[in-house]
Amino acid sequence: MTPRCFSVSAVLAVLFAATAATAAPQDESAEKARFFHEKIAPLLESRCFECHGEGDVEGGLRATSRATLLQGGETGPAIVPGDPDRSLMIQAVRYEALQMPPRDKLPDEEVALLVQWVADGAVWPDGEAPEPATMAKAQFPLQERIQAHWSWKPIQRPAIPAVSLADWPRSETDRLILAQLEAAGLQPAPDADRRVLLRRLCFDLTGLPPTPEMLAQVMADPAETTVVLEKVTDQLLSTAQFGERWARHWLDLVRYAETLGHEFDFPLPHAWRYRDYVIRAMNADVPWDQFIREHLAGDLLSNPRRHPQQGFNESIIGTGFWYLCEDKHAPVDVKLEEALRIDNQIDVFGKAFLGLTIACARCHDHKFDAITTEDYYALSGFLQSSRRRVEWLDSGDRIRNLTHDLQQQRQQANQLTAAALQSWTADSLQQLVTAALDPQVPVSAPLTAELVQKLRQQLSDPALPGSGSLLALPAALQQKAQDTTDTQAATSWQTVVQQVRQQQQVPAPQGPQDVQVFADLRQGLPAGWFAWGDAFAGEQTDTRAAVGTGGWQWQPGGLQAVAGQDISSAAVSPRLRGSLHSPEWQLQHSEILVLAAGQNARLRLVVDGYVMNEFTELLFGGLRQSINTDGRFQWIRIAGDLGRYLGHRCHLEFLDEGDGWFAVREVRLVAPGVNPAVPQELSEAGLQAVATGGDRAQMLRKWSELAVQDVAWPQLAVSLGLVSEAGSAELATVMNRWRELSGVDPGGDPVLVMCDGTGEDEHVFVRGNHRSLGQLASRRLLTALDAGAPLSQPANSGRLELTDRLLSDSNPYPARVVVNRVWQHLFGRGLVASSENFGVLGEKPSHPELLDLLADDFRRDGWSLKRLIRRLVLTRTYAQSSLRNASAEERDPGNKLWHRAEVRRLESETIRDAMLAVSGRLDLTTLGPPVPVFLTPFMQGRGRPGQSGPVDGAGRRSIYQAVNRNFLNPFMITFDTPQPASAVSRRSLSNVPAQALILLNNEFVHQQAKVWAQRLKSQQPPERRVEQAWLLAFARPPLPAESAAADEFLKATAAEIGVPAESATDNEAVLAELCHALLNKKELIYLE
Repeated sequence: MTPRCFSVSAVLAVLFAATAATAAPQDESAEKARFFHEKIAPLLESRCFECHGEGDVEGGLRATSRATLLQGGETGPAIVPGDPDRSLMIQAVRYEALQMPPRDKLPDEEVALLVQWVADGAVWPDGEAPEPATMAKAQFPLQERIQAHWSWKPIQRPAIPAVSLADWPRSETDRLILAQLEAAGLQPAPDADRRVLLRRLCFDLTGLPPTPEMLAQVMADPAETTVVLEKVTDQLLSTAQFGERWARHWLDLVRYAETLGHEFDFPLPHAWRYRDYVIRAMNADVPWDQFIREHLAGDLLSNPRRHPQQGFNESIIGTGFWYLCEDKHAPVDVKLEEALRIDNQIDVFGKAFLGLTIACARCHDHKFDAITTEDYYALSGFLQSSRRRVEWLDSGDRIRNLTHDLQQQRQQANQLTAAALQSWTADSLQQLVTAALDPQVPVSAPLTAELVQKLRQQLSDPALPGSGSLLALPAALQQKAQDTTDTQAATSWQTVVQQVRQQQQVPAPQGPQDVQVFADLRQGLPAGWFAWGDAFAGEQTDTRAAVGTGGWQWQPGGLQAVAGQDISSAAVSPRLRGSLHSPEWQLQHSEILVLAAGQNARLRLVVDGYVMNEFTELLFGGLRQSINTDGRFQWIRIAGDLGRYLGHRCHLEFLDEGDGWFAVREVRLVAPGVNPAVPQELSEAGLQAVATGGDRAQMLRKWSELAVQDVAWPQLAVSLGLVSEAGSAELATVMNRWRELSGVDPGGDPVLVMCDGTGEDEHVFVRGNHRSLGQLASRRLLTALDAGAPLSQPANSGRLELTDRLLSDSNPYPARVVVNRVWQHLFGRGLVASSENFGVLGEKPSHPELLDLLADDFRRDGWSLKRLIRRLVLTRTYAQSSLRNASAEERDPGNKLWHRAEVRRLESETIRDAMLAVSGRLDLTTLGPPVPVFLTPFMQGRGRPGQSGPVDGAGRRSIYQAVNRNFLNPFMITFDTPQPASAVSRRSLSNVPAQALILLNNEFVHQQAKVWAQRLKSQQPPERRVEQAWLLAFARPPLPAESAAADEFLKATAAEIGVPAESATDNEAVLAELCHALLNKKELIYLE
C-alpha cells in the first residue's frame, strides 16, 4: 500500500523554536526533547502515520500528538506515561496484545526507543499539535468504491471495431489489438517464421522443446502455416505434457509444497496426489467453473466428478489445496497460529479465484478496494467451519463393493437371526426362565433339558444379579436365600440396581467445572457429530443412525452378537477405515474422559484447528491418546496440557486408519481428580418388571415381553444357543463368507481433503487482534459481490453456497482472472499486468474490451481452458515476431499495445526439463510419488531429508521433483522458482550473475552435457553431431559461422586433453564440453 503523505516538518520547526526560546532549559528536559526530535518523531512518521496520521484514521487512534495518544482510540488510551508495560502502544509493538504494525514487527531497536520514550514520561514538547478531537469512524464507502473501479463492473461484450489493415486480423481478438495499435499510429510486427512459432508453441503448451523429427515434419509440410500450426496446436493440447506444463502455473498460485516448512520442515502427507489431480484436470480440460467448485467444495458435491478409468472421486481431491500452507509446531499462542493460517488461506483464495487482495482487510477495512474487515472475517468463518481429514480414494470401486458385500452379509446374518428368534416369543422365553428357576417345572417343546440346564448355569453366576444385564432379575431370583420370597428378592435387587443407577447418574452441571456428559453415543450418532469413511458408510446422512445397536458385529474374538450400545468402526470389518468427529465446543474443563474400547486406534483433541502435535506434543502433551483396551470399555483421559487451552474452541477426533478399530460410548468433561467407575449398562426389562409388581409369574411375564424387544436379546439368544451356525447351515454360510470378506484388504490411496465441521461465524478481530473480539461476521462472500446475504444453511460450513455465489453470472472476477492469466502465460504479461491484483493498487487493463471479450467467450464456451488457449495461440497477435522497430519502440516502449511479441525467458522448471529433453535423459512417465530432492553439501539444517535423490531427478520432469520448503533445489531457486509461502501469480524474472555461474558449474548441467554427448555419439555419425546438437537445443541448424566456431572449439578442446583433432567429434569428453557450452547459450533459455 502507498503510505499517506504526512509531514512533521512544521511540527519539528515549532519544536526547535520552542526549545531555542527556552532561556535556561534543564539538561534532562533538553535531552528528552532532543531524543523525541531525533528518534521518536521520525519513527512515528515512518511507522505509524500511514494509518494513524491525518484524515480518516484506523481504530479511531491518531498518533500526531501526546494528547491524541493519551485520548487513544477504540481500544482505549495508547500510552501510560512512565509505565511502558501498561501502555497499549508498547504492548502492540511488542506483539503482546494488538500487533502493530500488522504485517511486520518493528525491529527490536525501534521497540526499545518507544519503550524508553514512554518510560521517560512520553515527552512531546508543547505547542506542536492541536487539541484532541473526538473522532468517529467514517462509514465505509462501499458503493462509491464499487462504482469508481473498473473491475467490479459486469462483463460487457464489446463492439468489434473496424480496422484499416483489414487483412491482418484472424479473430476478434486481433481486431481489438489492431484497433489500439492503429489508434496509436502503429502497425503490428511481421509474423514470426514457422520454426520460431513451433518452438514457441511447444514450450508454451508443453514446456518442452520440439524434437528434430517434429521440426522436420512441420518445416516440410506444404500447407499454409496457419493450417500447419492448427495441427500442431491440436497435437500438443492432446499430449500428457500439456497438463504437466499448465498444472505448474496453478501450483504457484496454491503455494504447492510437500513439506510444512518452518523449523523442522515436517512432511505434508499425500500432497503429491493433489499435484496429480491438477495435472489430470488440465489434461481432461475440466471446465474451469467445475475446477473452482472442486477446490472450494469438492467434498460436498452431490454428483462428484470421477476418474474416467479408475472411478475414484476426483472432485474431493481439489479441497486439499487449502492445506498446502506452511505450518508451525508448538505455537505458544495456538489461536494466533490458526488466525495466521486462515489469513494465508484467505489470501490464496482471494488472489487465485478473484484476483483481489482480501487479506489486506484483516486488521482494518481495505485501504483502497471495496472490501471490509467484516468481509474478511465472514470468509474466515467458512474455514472455521471446516476441518482437515484423510480420504481414501477408491479405485475400481474396490472399497465400495467390499463394503457393500460386508454390509450385505451382516444384514443377512441379522435377518436370519431374527427369523430364527420368531419362534421364541415372550411366552416361550417365560417358559424357559421359569423352568430354569424351578427344576420341578416339566420341560416341553420348544424347550430342551440341555437348554434349560445351560440357562440355569448362567443364572448361577454370582456376578450376574449386579451386572445390570438382561438376565440380572432372573439371576437375582435364582440366587435368593431360601427364606426370602420372590417379591422380597426382586425388591432388594431393584433397590441395589437403582442405587447403582443413581451413583452412575451425572447430575446437571451447576458450574463451568462441574462434570458434564458431553455426548452419549449408546443410541447412535448424536446430532452435530460427523462420521467419515467406509467403516461408517451411510452415517454422513443420518445423524441418529442406529449403527451397531445390536446384532452381529466384529469383536476382538471374531464375529459376535452384541447389544451394540456404542458407535464402532468395526461393525462390519476391522479392516475398514473411518473417523468420528465431535461438534466444536468452547473448552471449560481441564480434563476429558472418553468411554471407549478398541485396538490400534487413536483419539485426539483438536484445539483451534491445530494438528501439528502429530509430529511433536510440545505444549500439547496429553491431547493425543491411543485406544488399546483389549476390547474392554474403559475411561481414556485427555489431560496433560489441556488446562492451557481453557476458553479455546476444540473438537474430538476418533481415528481408525485401517489396522485397528474403536468403539465409543460416552464423553464426559471433568475436573482433575474425577475418576468414575466404568458404568454398567443397565437393562430396563427387569426394573420395569419389578415395578409392575405381582408374583414371580407376573414379573417374569412382564420381563419376557420386554426382553424379546431389548437390543441385548439377540446376544442372549446366541449365548444360549437359540441361534447358532451349527443349527443353521444358511447362517453358517453367511458367517463364513463374512469372515472371508473381513480378511480382505480394502486398498485405497490416501489424500488430504477438507470436510465439514460445526457451522460457526467468526468474530471480527479488532485491529487484527484475536484477543480483542468485535461483532460476529456472518458467513458470506464479499458484500460487494453478494450484498451481504446470509447463508441459507448456516449449520453447515456453507462452502457449497459460497461456491455458488462465487460462480454467479453477476460475478465478473473468476472469468476475467483466468483469461488474464492465460494471456499472461502465452504473451509474457497479462492484459492486467498485476494478474494477482485487480484492485485499485493493481494496474488497469491495457485492453479492457479485449479482457471482457475473452471472459465472455470463455463462459459461453463452457469455461474450457484448452479451447481458450487454442483460440489465443492461433491469433495473428501471437504469431508476431519479436523484431523491434525503433519508431514503434519509441511510441510504445513497454509494448503495452502488443506491437510485437515479447522475448521471454523460460521458467526454472522448463529450463531443467529442456536440458533433460535435449540430452535424451527425459523420462516422460506421468504422475506418481515425488522424486527426492538432490541434496548438495551446502543444503544443511533441521528437517534435512534423510536421503538425497539422484542428481538428475531420475530423469523425471521438474513437476515431479520433491518440493521441500526448507530444501528447495538451488538450480530452480536461481532461476526464480518462488518460495511456496503465498499465492504467486507472476514469477520474478531476474537476470543475475548467479544464473550464469550455476549454468557453468552446477552438477546437473555437467551431468546432462555428458549424457547429451553420449546420445550424439550413439545416434549420429561424426559429421552430423554438431548440426544435431543445434537442432535438439535450438530447433534450427547452426549458421555457417556457428559451425565454424563449433569446429574450432572442438579442436581446441581436443588439443587440451590430448585427443587428435580429426577425432574431436568422436570423443565423448570433447563432445561433452561442446554440449556444456551450448547449455550455457542464452538461446536455450529464451523464447523469441
